[in-house]
Amino acid sequence: MIRVISMLLFFLSNTVFAQEKGLLFEISGNDLQKPSYLFGTMHLLCEGDFEMSEEMISKIKSSEILAMEMDLDDPTMAFKMMGKMKMKGDTSLSDLMQEARYDSLRSYLKDSLNLPPMMFQKTKPFLIYSLVLTKLLPCKTLMLENEIMKIGKGKKVVGLETLDFQMDLMDKLSYQVQADYLLETLADKQKSIQEFKEMTEAYKKRDLDILLKSIDAEKGMMADFENEMLHKRNLAWIPEIKKLISDKSTFIAVGAGHLGGDKGVLQLLKNEGFTIKTIE
Repeated sequence: MIRVISMLLFFLSNTVFAQEKGLLFEISGNDLQKPSYLFGTMHLLCEGDFEMSEEMISKIKSSEILAMEMDLDDPTMAFKMMGKMKMKGDTSLSDLMQEARYDSLRSYLKDSLNLPPMMFQKTKPFLIYSLVLTKLLPCKTLMLENEIMKIGKGKKVVGLETLDFQMDLMDKLSYQVQADYLLETLADKQKSIQEFKEMTEAYKKRDLDILLKSIDAEKGMMADFENEMLHKRNLAWIPEIKKLISDKSTFIAVGAGHLGGDKGVLQLLKNEGFTIKTIE
């Protein structure tokens, strides 16, 4: 379970590199005046685990717009996030697990993350997981999207979807499953760290074979969630991407799992008549 949900959290599906190798692609054709670029990112990495090439840096700098899954340059992002962190209804974290396990979790969050119960009792378990993972990793972490924005400082940043939409996606998977996953992660911290490292290595090598062996057995349970997290969003992004790239050269950065396969962004753009060229 850990590996399956981790892959979905990082938007790495079993079709990422089945048909396409690489992470950075050029979009041209269809009467575009200038090429645009599409990059598959991993949303959380240890510093030093991925170094941007001069080629990639030049593409970021030459583009007029930066497009991410969300507008990370929105100054109201933190305020909006606060309003979407809570579980719906009257559900509390203590309702989702046995008392002894909740007490253990509460102690860990207080001692390791300095979070009092009032700060997490109503919070969606996946959000707590993201904080826990950052604490578990023996490194300083970064988001590639933030690094891209630093290189493209001053450029217009747009989102392909809203924060509200992304946060509501978490409600597609039951809070019970989310809580079970959180507890499983904490129950075997070293296993969670090792699996994160394996995902990172696979991402760096553009080879996800090692990650795919464990997903097929649990695919049925996760199929609907994967459809919501990946396929439906890919389809919704295509009209937004078309509008952006028809107007100005755009550097688009989305989770790598959105790129490959018959339902991936690369194939959907090809279906619209665009030419896709692998850069690296």
